[in-house]
Amino acid sequence: MKKARIPFTTLVIESEINASYLFEGYRSFHVNLVFTLLGMRMR
Repeated sequence: MKKARIPFTTLVIESEINASYLFEGYRSFHVNLVFTLLGMRMR
């Protein structure tokens, strides 16, 4: 039971880390997009 549980937890942690990385990248991309649109409006 313990042997099967350890890889599963590591897999969950890895997927959570990947999800957080993806979320950060998406958020920064969204912020850049908003600022670009604002800059285009300002001109």
